[in-house]
Amino acid sequence: MIVVVVGARGDGQDALKKLKDIRKEGLDVQLLNAKMVCDKDHLITASEHALRAFARGENVASTMSMELLLYASGQRQIDTAIERMGVHTSDREIAVVVLGEGKVDISQLLRSLGLERDDAVLKVGEEKLRRWGVTEREMATVDPDHREDLILEKVALLVVQR
Repeated sequence: MIVVVVGARGDGQDALKKLKDIRKEGLDVQLLNAKMVCDKDHLITASEHALRAFARGENVASTMSMELLLYASGQRQIDTAIERMGVHTSDREIAVVVLGEGKVDISQLLRSLGLERDDAVLKVGEEKLRRWGVTEREMATVDPDHREDLILEKVALLVVQR
């Protein structure tokens, strides 16, 4: 199983509408609010947890893309996960995750969604960490180059909480 993560800009609401058709073609794609994403590793880790949950029959959600959203958000409740990490009407910075078996033409996928690639929207920063509830004190305990690890811990904790 391959996991591809890219950042993009565009009309989030429009991309969500187009996503339904893409999923009908059999491609497993999830769109997330990039303002809550702390680097590509955040979504790769969440994807790995979701894949393992399905493989073990321990998934909470009925679809891989929704299970991914749960892990990415660090939440057990689907409504809360959507509120935290889902793409909403005004969102213009979007994370795109593709889970698949074969090669995926990311450029074509982004065009189909009406999005333009911009991986910079995935970069971690203090503002994103604060949105996750990370305090100044917690940030001070970690090397600035590894602060995204604080979010990876929250993602991993969801496994323990289940």
